Amino acid sequence: MQGNGKINAGEIYITLDGEPITLRPTMRAADLISNQLGGFAKARQAIYDENRNLIVSIIRIGSGMKEEAARKLPEMLWRNGLNLKLCMPLLEYLAVLNNGGRPLPSDQKAIFRIIEGDSSEIDEDSMLKIDHQFDVGDQETSEKNDLH
Repeated sequence: MQGNGKINAGEIYITLDGEPITLRPTMRAADLISNQLGGFAKARQAIYDENRNLIVSIIRIGSGMKEEAARKLPEMLWRNGLNLKLCMPLLEYLAVLNNGGRPLPSDQKAIFRIIEGDSSEIDEDSMLKIDHQFDVGDQETSEKNDLH
């Protein structure tokens, strides 16, 4: 559960094959995902493309899962399926990482709640809204850096 200024602020919760998993927005996770997947845009594209191996990587890195437990992730993902109930929180997690690990403001968080159901397809309009959220976050980060 998210709270203001609490240790778990910005955490994203997913359920994979009936198992709850917490994705923690740490700088280490941001760096690993960015480096291993070639940046947040490519990580986002991997989710849009339903790239199972890269989605497993995002979940493993975000959860800080040890190697032994992570070996089960591909099978868990297979049984769970790639549906929007999984993909939208993963996209939100990337947005939180892009926001320095801080929870998203309510209006930005709402973007990740625009799609309901078990479908695995994200329509083009929704993808544009999500991509725009990342562009706004990048712009705000750049403006903060310019002030220092």
